[in-house]
Amino acid sequence: MLELEESFDYLIKDSGIKYTLEELTQHREEFIAAYRAASKAAAGKPIIASGPSGGLSGLFSMSRPMLMDSLADALNQGQKTWVASSKQERFKGASVFDVKALCGTILNGPSKLPKKPASESTVLSNLPDRFDAREHFKNCATVIGHVSPPVVAAGLLRRLKHSAIVCASARVDSLTWYHFLLATLRHVAQKKKVAFHLVAMAVNLIAHGGGSTFAPELDSGCWPYNFPECSHHVDTKGMEPCKGNSPSPVCSTTCRNHHFKPSFESDRHFTEDEGYSLDEVDEIKREIIDNGPVAAAFTVYEDFPYYKSGVYKHVNGSELGGHAVKIIGWGIDQNEQYWLVMNSWNVNWGDQGIFKIAIGECGIDSEVTAGIPKYEKTSGVEQSEIML
Repeated sequence: MLELEESFDYLIKDSGIKYTLEELTQHREEFIAAYRAASKAAAGKPIIASGPSGGLSGLFSMSRPMLMDSLADALNQGQKTWVASSKQERFKGASVFDVKALCGTILNGPSKLPKKPASESTVLSNLPDRFDAREHFKNCATVIGHVSPPVVAAGLLRRLKHSAIVCASARVDSLTWYHFLLATLRHVAQKKKVAFHLVAMAVNLIAHGGGSTFAPELDSGCWPYNFPECSHHVDTKGMEPCKGNSPSPVCSTTCRNHHFKPSFESDRHFTEDEGYSLDEVDEIKREIIDNGPVAAAFTVYEDFPYYKSGVYKHVNGSELGGHAVKIIGWGIDQNEQYWLVMNSWNVNWGDQGIFKIAIGECGIDSEVTAGIPKYEKTSGVEQSEIML
């Protein structure tokens, strides 16, 4: 143990990073725990200073506190388009490894989907400088603006769960089918193109029954949302502490909510096809105006979790992985054009769970997918619907 402590002290000095006492204590504890886990996995073989898996240096980097005061200060000194903050309750006490586990989206997915045919130039003319789908689709503002909690670690599931909700010309009041995707994913994942087919379906995730928020009683709709919001690492008013990763629900073909009157089959909704991809800025904007938010993914670097406000641009830090989100609009802030994006890291991160990212930054423009749901007339009102 003494040798391990000495290795840690050397790595701290070599990193050149300034620590608070709390950050140092956390890193030391995380490093030792990571070393023990790695030693157990290596069946007693020694972990050298470096190697294919990073060795001690890799364990040191991954066990470091994700948010540190000195690194936030450095980010704010190095650029002026966005504000970095280490005071993010969502990641208080979290390590770099913890956040990396949230970035499992497989990028380059849209290449598997057909590209949407180009629009007529007249359709792309006179696009507004600013747009917010919550304001444009007022009946669906609560649904579009919902910040979903990150309950799943798998990259494919994250693409589904974080996908956008399209409410074009619709009266929609429910979000109740995420769990069905969770339960059935293991059975359908072996089918060809399933990842991208499900992404296209999840773009407009809508189901009958219940309210547009996840009520504490979780009793709305055919199969209510199984995972209530919880507090990560710190006490948050109105939330129970998180208790680790939740297991996927058991697959079922009947409604879990026995008080819900329509049958399971009658409450399933269909898309027109498998969806499509977009990679032109104006085409993406036109899609959002016409059909609502789109699903997108981008590369996350170590500086992104520090985001608090402004227009994010990558400054420094290693790549953590891919992350799926939904783009709900765009605008201009201090001459910086940006996408307005809903994240899934709870409201205790960023700007109440929302962030702005510069157009073209971190590949977000090239990882956009969307789809058109089938719809029916309901009491004279169009209701977008989607099959899960």
